[in-house]
Amino acid sequence: MPPLAGRGVEAGGPHGADAIGVGYLFDTDMADGAFVALSDQLAPGGYAYLLVEGGRGTLMSWMYTDFHNERQYQERCLDFFQTKVKMDMRNVRATGGAANFLYPRSARKGDLLYVGESAGFQDALWGFGMRYAILSGCLAGQALLMERPQEYDRLWRKRLGGLLRASLVNRYFYQRLGDQGYITLLRGIDRFLSHRRDGRLWLRRYTAPRLWKALCFPLVNYWHHSRRPAPDVSETGCDCTWCRCRRAQERQCVSE
Repeated sequence: MPPLAGRGVEAGGPHGADAIGVGYLFDTDMADGAFVALSDQLAPGGYAYLLVEGGRGTLMSWMYTDFHNERQYQERCLDFFQTKVKMDMRNVRATGGAANFLYPRSARKGDLLYVGESAGFQDALWGFGMRYAILSGCLAGQALLMERPQEYDRLWRKRLGGLLRASLVNRYFYQRLGDQGYITLLRGIDRFLSHRRDGRLWLRRYTAPRLWKALCFPLVNYWHHSRRPAPDVSETGCDCTWCRCRRAQERQCVSE
């Protein structure tokens, strides 16, 4: 994206990768369905899913660590879902994506206002960000229409700040569950849903801002280090996607 001169809104997507997604798009005769798997063997620190709707399927592994082995996780997810769901796949195409999340000290540079993923406004737990992009875009427009771009930081903190802080705390604890913790979590969800028809109530309660999360946030934010773009120091033979790995202490591989 070319630089913006003077005042404007920057919405060019993530500026780094705190999570990456790899998988496949395909055509299928399968019935519509949605399947999710939690396992560090399929998506370390994240989740894998299979979505089918109207004859089109998406299979993805969203991982938060070990980016260099992305293809290994991609194939494991393919094998896993083929075993569990018996997928019918035609016209298979590889796909991928990236997510970047943080709680920025400021989301503006002078009169240039950053919105959505370019500001790091994504849910740190699951990586979703469309709602944040729309809301922050509206807030940036509001600040510019008022001729007061300096108000943007106050506006997004008031509307999105609590959600972003809670999501980073949620991510901190989720990433420490491990496979056994995922099993316990899913069993808890299953018990909840067995008595209720709408799982969104549980998800809202689990992910929403809480006082204890606000108290935990300063320490969690100190722990969290977002992967913003690093100097282009590539290693011969590396074909990583958005790689930020360290193969050894003295070597760093960065591929974009």
